[in-house]
Amino acid sequence: MLKKILIVAALMVLGFIMKDIRNGEGMVLENILIYGGIALGVIAFKEWVEVPYDWDKHKNKDKDKEKKNLG
Repeated sequence: MLKKILIVAALMVLGFIMKDIRNGEGMVLENILIYGGIALGVIAFKEWVEVPYDWDKHKNKDKDKEKKNLG
């Protein structure tokens, strides 16, 4: 998951850099860092939200222990 986040964020930053170069603006370190931070934050949040959370995991732990003891 971390590799995917970093790769997509890096591609987004490269895209923004290419957009700035095509518009005739120079490569400014501040813009690159801002673009990178925003891209990394958005992609990481999207990936984090996609993972379902088991709200009943404390209940499931007891059930798993009971199944192991019975089996």
